[in-house]
Amino acid sequence: MDPITQFAERHLGGRAVPSDLRKLLEPQRDAAASSERDFLKSAGVTMLDGDRMPALIAAIVSGRDNLDSANRLAYAQAMGEMLRYCGFVAEGVTGDAIGYWFSPDPIPIDTAPLLRFDTEGHFSILPGNSIAEGILFTGCRGDEQAFGTLRKQLNHMGLDIPAGTISDLRPRECALDPEATYQRLVRTYARDLSTTSLPDTGAPVDLMTMHRGPDIGPGK
Repeated sequence: MDPITQFAERHLGGRAVPSDLRKLLEPQRDAAASSERDFLKSAGVTMLDGDRMPALIAAIVSGRDNLDSANRLAYAQAMGEMLRYCGFVAEGVTGDAIGYWFSPDPIPIDTAPLLRFDTEGHFSILPGNSIAEGILFTGCRGDEQAFGTLRKQLNHMGLDIPAGTISDLRPRECALDPEATYQRLVRTYARDLSTTSLPDTGAPVDLMTMHRGPDIGPGK
């Protein structure tokens, strides 16, 4: 299978890969483009590849196997649910997960807000109208000179970034906030777990296959 098609299936729920993301992924697979790959890493951003999800997300999801703590399990199940609504494609040097917010009320990838899950355990919407702009915002770390340098490098890759300064990058609007959605899922799973007897052996629980997403939306 074509690597881009595989990436779309594993990280974007089968959605088409936007052209800017495709250009950012190509250096990952092309050893001859090592300089392009290196400048992204120098900016503190690593594009995901294969089946790998951001380490921070993987660590939280793995909590579903630890049945000693209902609270940890609730967060793990909530994050597993959130993965239905997110498309993570990169991670920052501090471990932040970067991607798209598709929302329980599906947003097309071409207009989806950009998403970050930080090391404090919170979701937020990143400024930018494309994943390239989101990576630019993350990589410059608030420094205008670094912004200009990284913008030039990204444009050299064939990415057209119109923003001339950090303040030109604006977050896209969304009806459902990802952090509010996540915390609602955590509360829902925590409530269910508080009335559910967890098996001592780690055997599967019917609760683990339940999805809360369809009940989340405007007016819900």
